[in-house]
Order: sequence, then structure tokens, then C-alpha cells
Amino acid sequence: MLITHSPDVYEKLIYLGGMASDDILSKPSSPVPANSAAFLARRGNTASRDGGPRESRLPYSASDRSPVPGVYRAQMPNGKTISLLRVMFTDVCKMDCFYCPNSHWVPRKRYAFKVDELANLFMDLQRRETVAGLFLSSGIAGDGSKTTEKLLKVVDSIRNKHGFKGYIHMKIMPGASYPLVEEAYRLGTRLSVNMETPTAEHMRKISTMKDLQKDILAPMEWVDTLTRKHGNGAVGQATQLVVGAANETDRDIFTRIDQLYGDWNLKRVYYSPFFPVKHTPLEEHPWTPMDRTNRLYQVDWLKRVYRFTNDEIGRAFNRHGFLPLDEDPKLASCL
Repeated sequence: MLITHSPDVYEKLIYLGGMASDDILSKPSSPVPANSAAFLARRGNTASRDGGPRESRLPYSASDRSPVPGVYRAQMPNGKTISLLRVMFTDVCKMDCFYCPNSHWVPRKRYAFKVDELANLFMDLQRRETVAGLFLSSGIAGDGSKTTEKLLKVVDSIRNKHGFKGYIHMKIMPGASYPLVEEAYRLGTRLSVNMETPTAEHMRKISTMKDLQKDILAPMEWVDTLTRKHGNGAVGQATQLVVGAANETDRDIFTRIDQLYGDWNLKRVYYSPFFPVKHTPLEEHPWTPMDRTNRLYQVDWLKRVYRFTNDEIGRAFNRHGFLPLDEDPKLASCL
């Protein structure tokens, strides 16, 4: 008789924990952590405000020092830290993003939580003081609205069934409808829609299935309108850009972030360096040096925190529209 094994909730956490991150495109390691066996062996019979780019893996829980996949320490603007469970609802994805390890191009086994098991898992970790907040994302299984609806059911259960009132960062899937964005605003602490690339022209270079205006910019504008009009839901939004996948320049990126910070009051823009993934259409595309994203973070800081003018920041770009890797943009802007 053939016996098939169905992964339990903790096995799913090994694969899906930590995949929901703003640096998902960093050079991938093994999909199964080396300490996963120890984590599974020691789990027992358990029932089931803002991080910046400086995040590090928290390999042990605060309570029993056992390895917990997907738990990260995030630093907030006030210098304090918070332990987040960063997890994908599923890595099943129908999209054709040419760079993405979760796209349909990549042949591998996929995993998915059920709504109640993910909500119960988070609350179990929260009760054991292993985590204090949630960062929830997903691949797009079905379409953006259907997947966002599943994420909302998880968050609604955590909020209204279990009574959790802490930090929840929820990803809104591209193409989500306005009523779902409105509900996400009501339930989440922070929201984000991954923009991935600065313009519609660049989007066409990395996906045939996404419409930048309809699928991404429209939900972002809705979030901005909700936060400005109501003030009783999520405190703001963030987004991510994949640097180098579409051959965009740093000036292209800066033009977009100037609009995001100026028009929609985004709290953060994250920059992920492109890294080629086997089986994807861009597997032979050159990888993006981390130094390039570091320069973009520096320019972002000059714009968002120090309020440098566009003319001042413009001095940092070379004639090709890039930030030199060997020169601090702050020094170039002051010349």
C-alpha cells in the first residue's frame, strides 16, 4: 500500500517561514534550514512598529531557545526591536515574473497553509513570547483578490477570534479589489503592495501578466486615500523595488520614489538586488551588486529623512543615470 505524507503545520513553516521578506531576491540558500530537524524534534505537542532594511535572522525562540524558522528581529525607528514571524500563506503562484523564485517558471514542490492553522500557529508562537508581530505575504494562487481574501481571513482570525492587537504587516496582492484593500486597511498595522519596478515600460520587461497601473498603483493610491481620510486603520504603507531586473537606471528609481514619498506619503521603499534564479527567463541576466542597493538606500535617506532637494540629489547621478558605487551620494550632493 502506498502511503503519502502530508506536511503538518510546522513542516510548512520550515518552507514558508521567512520567505515573506523584502529581501527575498537575495542569493538563496537551501530551502530547508540546516536546523530544521532539530526544530521538528523539539517542538513538542504544542497546540495549535516598523522594521527597516537592517534585519537579521533570530535563530532561537525567546522561551526555549529552540530554532524557529521564519522568526526575524526587526529594528524600529525608535531603536527598539520586535520579533516578527515572516511567513508566506502559500508559495503557489500563477504569475510569470521573469526573476521570481516563486513564479510558475520554477519546477518544485509548493506548500500552503490553511487559514486556521496559520492563525493558530502565530498565536501559539505569540503566547510563548517567541514573536510579537506578523509579516504576512503570499504567492498569487488564483488571482490577486482571491489570495488577498485568504490573507484577510488569517488576519481577521488573529484579530477578532484570538484578540491580538499587536503589529501586523500585510501584503496586498496585485490586482486586489477596493473592498479588500479597505478591509486590509481596517485590520492591518502596515500595508504594502510590491511595485517591483519603477514604470510600466519596465514592468513589461519582467512580466506579461501584471499591469502596473491597474494591479499595483491603483491599490497603493487607495491605501493612501484611506489613511488620509480615516486615520483609524493601518498607519501607512511601504513597497519594494527589484533593482536591476528590468535594466532600469538609478535615476528611474529615484523619479518613482520621489513620487511615492511626495504624493502618497509612503513610510518606506525597500530595494532588493536582483539575483538570477534557475529556470526563470532571467537566469542568465547579470546579478545586481549589493553596493548598488546600498547607494539607493543612502539616496532614499537623503530624500526621506534629511529632505535634500531633487537638485541636490541630482548631482550624485552620473551622465548615464546611475549612482557611482565608489562615491557617497551625500558628498556628491554637497559639491
